[in-house]
This record gives sequence, C-alpha cells and structure tokens, in this order.
Amino acid sequence: MDESRFDALTRSFSPEPANRRQALRLLLAAATAGAGAASATDADARGKRKRKSGCPSDRRCGKTCCPKGRICAGGACVLGQGACPTGADSCNFSAYVCGGVGAAPCICVATTEGDTRCVQGTATYTCGSCTTSDDCANLGPGAVCVRGGGTCCSPDQNVCLAPCLVGSATAKLAPAGTTPLSPR
Repeated sequence: MDESRFDALTRSFSPEPANRRQALRLLLAAATAGAGAASATDADARGKRKRKSGCPSDRRCGKTCCPKGRICAGGACVLGQGACPTGADSCNFSAYVCGGVGAAPCICVATTEGDTRCVQGTATYTCGSCTTSDDCANLGPGAVCVRGGGTCCSPDQNVCLAPCLVGSATAKLAPAGTTPLSPR
C-alpha cells in the first residue's frame, strides 16, 4: 500500500487528522480486541459443550458414562441400587432378589451409609468385617458394608459384600425361608 492510500485510510477512521503511528496503534488495538473476543467466545463454547454431557454425576466414571442402572465405584461401572426398591433390606426384612446368574441370586441390602444396593447374595462372608463401605475395598469396585441383623450376622456386626454383576429389570420377593447368605 502506498503512502497516500494509507494516509487516506487513516483519515477515514478518525474525524481528526492522525499520523501513521496513531493509526497503526488503532489498527493493532482493534485487531487485538477482536482476537480476545473470539477466544472468549471459543472458551464459552467449550464450557457449554462440557455442561451438555447429559451424564448424571453418579454415573460419570472418568471419561465414560455408566449405563442406566449402574454407578461409578472405584473407576468401574457397577450395579448400584439396580431394581431394588429404596429401603429394601434382605438382612432385616423380606428378601428381595434383584438379579444374578442361575443359582447365584443377588439380593437387595441396606448399606451402613443408608443406601440400597443390589449385591451378590450367595457369597460367604465374615461377620464384623467393616464399619463403612471404604473398609470393603478388597472385594473390588462397588463393594459395600452391609448393616448386620436378621439373616446377616448379629445387629452389632456388619459385613462386606460385592456388587451384583448381572441385574434384573425388576426385583421380586424371594421365596419364603430363603436365606441366600452363608456366614463363615
């Protein structure tokens, strides 16, 4: 661009005469402001994309969203409450079967934290082995500390149980007299 065209261009931006240095500052400021606005818009768009994930927080497992009916525990998607009715506790009330494979039924229990979970019901277990679900990490992701009582130890002894691996769509009452747990 020659000098006369540049001078004409700078005069068109300002009602007052401006020198080349002032015009160059004005152009650089405008370009910088435009770049800042674009990067702010990009950041807003990235933030919105993250919020639209659609994965509930209890099912978010690292970069994975656990399928419906499963929760993230210890970095793995495991069966949580599954089809168990809230508050169902096979140790202290009617036994609910919530899944399992063949002769290995899973049952609904109440954890020491007050959650309802579907756990492996034919496991042998040690009474008094936990006070919270954190004490059950040796059984793998999703293992929980179950309140003792009724058919599961004495009321003052809790027990660690592993999560059910195969849940059913509905929980049903187990046949009368069923005690799927066997203490060691």
